[in-house]
Amino acid sequence: MWLLQSVVTLFLLLGAVNGANILCYFTAPSLSHQITFHPIIRELANRGHNLTVITPNPMRDANLTNVDEIDVEEISYYSWNKYNISSFGVNEEVASTDLTPIINAYMEIVDSQLSHPRVKALINGSKSNHFDIFITEHPHYFTTPFKRIYGTGMVGIGSLPLHMGSNGMIGNFEHSSLFPDLNLPYSNKLTFWQKIHSYIHSTIGVTMMRRIKPRLFEILTPHFGAELVNEIDVLSKEYDLVMVNYNPILHAPRPNVPAVIEFNGIHIKPPKPLPEDIKAFLDSATNGAVYLSFGSNIKSTSLSLKKRNLILEALSELPFKVLWKFEADLDNLPPNVRIMKWTPQQDILRHPNVKIFVTQGGLQSLDEAMYTKTPVLAIPFFGDQRGNAAKVEEAGIGKRLNFASITKDTFKSSILEIVNDSKYKLRLEEVYDILTDQPMSAVDKTVWWIEYVIRHKGARHMRSPTVDATFIEYYMIDVIGFLLGVVLLKLFFIYIGVKLMIKLAKKCLFGRVDNAEKLKKN
Repeated sequence: MWLLQSVVTLFLLLGAVNGANILCYFTAPSLSHQITFHPIIRELANRGHNLTVITPNPMRDANLTNVDEIDVEEISYYSWNKYNISSFGVNEEVASTDLTPIINAYMEIVDSQLSHPRVKALINGSKSNHFDIFITEHPHYFTTPFKRIYGTGMVGIGSLPLHMGSNGMIGNFEHSSLFPDLNLPYSNKLTFWQKIHSYIHSTIGVTMMRRIKPRLFEILTPHFGAELVNEIDVLSKEYDLVMVNYNPILHAPRPNVPAVIEFNGIHIKPPKPLPEDIKAFLDSATNGAVYLSFGSNIKSTSLSLKKRNLILEALSELPFKVLWKFEADLDNLPPNVRIMKWTPQQDILRHPNVKIFVTQGGLQSLDEAMYTKTPVLAIPFFGDQRGNAAKVEEAGIGKRLNFASITKDTFKSSILEIVNDSKYKLRLEEVYDILTDQPMSAVDKTVWWIEYVIRHKGARHMRSPTVDATFIEYYMIDVIGFLLGVVLLKLFFIYIGVKLMIKLAKKCLFGRVDNAEKLKKN
């Protein structure tokens, strides 16, 4: 193993480039998204590159002296919290599928981030600044004018796999039945009716994106100017590479173009000792422990009193100790339940007494469950969580529950079933072996490809011709139409020919009959 690591390290050093100036723009005010990008920024800095990073979740690491973070946290989370995204789907009778609040929040976030004085200085500072590459959060294409401003290569990085609408930016194959949108609550194998729903969803989604584009362009124009904004449709297809967080256990393999680079588990950290109080609590859980967290977007404090009491009542009847990430203090907790406002999640999941992870089903949380071999009970709320939860069951690493219809008995029985059935743990052993059997780490892989684009001043040679193909060219409507026309024309000539032959045959036949009758009369 050490030999392989040495070879990989040497390979990476040989491929290194001199310190480059890198501009990064990560937009989503969501820690679960941003932790995907932090290891990449850190590794690029450690390799001697100079980074200017626009981010809503700055690392604030004084040791990274070559990283200049433009902190847009306050203005970004103001809009995020204004639309109450942390309670999205929590207190409704059914899990929310309406993305309007998120779209509205993003519109305000875009405007406020681009209005930041230092961001405006970057927009107007092409003469005083030089960058060798632009790295942006994919598929947030409204940032792409920075590529034109600084004349650099452009790499997109996504904390999720490619989804509806984003495949076309890089020339990837779209298929609503084989690769349904991430926001649908389906596993990888769709029934006939699910395929119909997926097709309708994709069609409506594309239409919706077209409808909101004028509103987005109206927001962008005062910042970038009309000329650059009018180029965004072209710029959104100018990515040299797009790197996406793809989990081969949850997501079906798809035929990507060469410019799509997949990685997984990039935010998984080396083990660290737990804080003494958490360690003591988990050490004392001789019958096992349950860890419950709904992630960084869904706040447990947003749960209705009814649902909160339901969960607490079920937890109190379990023979396990429970650690619940809860953002406020609670009175009258059951003796086996402890709440904490912040938890070192990965190291908690590594504790041998933790038997199950109750989660909202976010991709990063599920990555952590798989890399720590922890069975999952997924209770999704919105977005890709519902589809992830379906894939958890399909992959055999846990179960899912519908939050809207959850009861004390279903919650309790699901936890007991997962903990007591060894098949989930055995499956996770297999999953762990698959995920960790890689030639290099996810960080090394992504950084190598970024430096590849820097070395070659872009990666135009990896661009698929499907990026530039029109709808008619992509589906070969012109070719099929021409060939169909040729066939129809041939059939027409055959029809005319047969008709003429029949006519001549009739003329000859009836002509002979007439001549015979004339001879008889004579």
